[in-house]
Amino acid sequence: MLKRLRTLFSRRGSRKEAVAASPAPLPVANASTPVHHGPRVVHQPIDREDLDLDAVKIVERLTRFDHGAYFVGGCVRDLLLGRHPKDFDIGTSATPRQIKRLFRNCRIIGRRFRLAHIYFQNGKIIEVATFRALDGADGNSDGAEEPIANNRDLLIRDDNVFGTPEEDALRRDFTINALFYDVNNETVLDYADGLGDLRRRLIRTIGDPETRFREDPIRILRAIKFAARLDFGFEAQTGAALRKTRNEIPRAAMPRILEELVRFCRGGASRQSFELMRETGVFDVVLPELREPYAREAEAWPLLVALLGQLDVERQANGREASMGELLSWLLMWPIARRR
Repeated sequence: MLKRLRTLFSRRGSRKEAVAASPAPLPVANASTPVHHGPRVVHQPIDREDLDLDAVKIVERLTRFDHGAYFVGGCVRDLLLGRHPKDFDIGTSATPRQIKRLFRNCRIIGRRFRLAHIYFQNGKIIEVATFRALDGADGNSDGAEEPIANNRDLLIRDDNVFGTPEEDALRRDFTINALFYDVNNETVLDYADGLGDLRRRLIRTIGDPETRFREDPIRILRAIKFAARLDFGFEAQTGAALRKTRNEIPRAAMPRILEELVRFCRGGASRQSFELMRETGVFDVVLPELREPYAREAEAWPLLVALLGQLDVERQANGREASMGELLSWLLMWPIARRR
């Protein structure tokens, strides 16, 4: 009998010790904490004949050395829209120095953000960028952002912090430019519902649009360029923020502003681009000296858009690209002629 009692008590003691030794349950995350589930991955094979073979080789070499690498940005957008991309840009987890070690024909450029340019014998350059990290000023994926003061300086001046593919996607300007294409798996990685906005034919910023335009006012001109070139509309908040922040544009470097104006003309949609600039009030901010002549003379604006429309026809017919000198001469033609 005593033996049985000892056995019973020893079993109870071991159970208590087992309970005490068991690990405490993991804490439950706060329901208000945003949870990132990664990208929406869509199997979307793109014909290899539509891809740049040199760019494909770069991606394959990077992945062979255990670096993540994708086609990113505008080339993915254009391929999904059935358009032929002018450039094939690559995003990777490899740092610029690691890229340079893998490619002898590589040169690192840039100060605001270091990039790797890979050169080929035919003069072609393929740009390879390391994934960038989010910072406090960038939009986040759940859309919860602090309101900003009008006098707060959000202009990005240094951008050399590297990050993950998701962070890099969420740093990009518009949802339709945040699509990545995995060549090896033939899938599209969509972190910001860019596929949805392609279907809706909308230009939408990633995160708070006013914040994004204040960070880099050139995004205002880029929004106009994409809307004109793709025949897309502005998402309501993006369009309102574009008009509200248009006076920020002069804070950007003048060479970048001029470069975007020339790109209007080289994309085959210069007429639509300048019409959108005028409609949104951006024309008066970028070219304030020309505001009064084009507002005063009823014939001035129709003449300008007719010239731009003819340029678009020639661009689509034979690929002719306008120079900065041509664009300036067209813009100044009417004001100078009326002074005589």
